[in-house]
Parts: sequence; C-alpha cells; structure tokens
Amino acid sequence: MPRLKTLILLPLSVFFLLTPNPSAFTEDITITTYYPAPYGVYKELRSKRVAIGDNYYDGGEYCWEGICTNDIDDAADLIVEGKVGIGTASPGARKLKVNGDIETTSRFYGDGSVPAGAIMMFDTSCPPSEWTRFTTLDGKVPRGASTYGGTTGASETHTHSGPRHVHGMSHTHSNACTNCHGGKWTGTSGPSSITTTGAGGTGQTGSTSSWPPYLNVVWCKKK
Repeated sequence: MPRLKTLILLPLSVFFLLTPNPSAFTEDITITTYYPAPYGVYKELRSKRVAIGDNYYDGGEYCWEGICTNDIDDAADLIVEGKVGIGTASPGARKLKVNGDIETTSRFYGDGSVPAGAIMMFDTSCPPSEWTRFTTLDGKVPRGASTYGGTTGASETHTHSGPRHVHGMSHTHSNACTNCHGGKWTGTSGPSSITTTGAGGTGQTGSTSSWPPYLNVVWCKKK
C-alpha cells in the first residue's frame, strides 16, 4: 500500500507545480449589454431623465451631472434632438406634429403664437385667456388701409327722398249776368271769373337696411 500512495501523489504534485497561480494574473473585463439586445419592446419603461438624439447619445458631450462638454439644464427631464410625432409616424416638416386635439390650461408662448394686437373673428365668445371683445367692429366691416383707425362710413339704415313735384290744377268759373251794368257785376257783388291752381311737395320712403345678406361673428383682440 505505501507504494500505491506514492504513485498517486506523484502525478498530483507534478500537476500543481506546472499550474500557474491564479492570483498572479488579474484583468478587468467590461461587458456592454442591451436589454433587450440590441433592440426590443418594453412593456414599461421608467426613467428620471431622457435625452434622445445623435448628439445626446454621447454622455461625454451632453450630461445633466458630471464633467462633459455641454451641460443639460437641470429643469429638463426630456430633451429631443429631432422631430416628434404624437399620434402620427410622420411629423412632416415641423418639429412637432400632433394628430388629435390639444388641451392646455395655460398659455402658448413663442414666435409661433398669435401676436398681441391681432384681431380675429370667432363663432362663439372670445377665448377666456388673453383675448377681449373688440366692439369697435360691431356693426361695421373692416377696410384695408395703411394705418389703423377711421370709422367713417354709411349708417346701417337709409331712406330715399323723391324729387320735388307740383300737381297743377287750373280752372275758371265764369259768371254772366243779365240786367247788369254793361253785362258785368258791379261793386262787390263778385268777379266775373275765378282761377285756382294746385300746390307742390316732396316725398320720402320709409327707413330700410343698408346691409347685404350677412352673418354675425364675434370680433376679438389679442391682449
């Protein structure tokens, strides 16, 4: 038996002598993974901040925290470099296209909004925010001009006056007498003839509207 143990231990001793020490070799390995890899569909995705776009892809170029070339505003939770479509896969030429209604409880700001002083017509009352009734156009029509103002024009109603005319009427009553001095009345007994004429006057139609067929609208002015 001692001879058998010696034969078994000898190969084991040679194996450990020829095997390198694992602690003598150290190396860091970085593995990049995608979930799912490399594309996929998430049922739920939660994130505090998201930056989308080719430029924002490099965290060394744009970042919220740390050292990078460009800092992203801390108040921005979502930044998008390209175009955005909501309810549509074809945003078109604009930065944002929405297929559906937009509801807001606040205001729209920017160059794309309606500028102050703009006058628009509505089929209902003026919008409650930033608009007021423009009563200057009530009962009037707008007319192009180089400057604003001027409300001179015709009234909403008018009348037609007819030309002056005379209704002429002339007739003579002749009276002859017998047994008169020379065949005529004498003294104050009366004339021998009477002539009358008619009187003239003017006419006028009743008041009528000056408007062609129309549709009432509500004029409003942007504050």
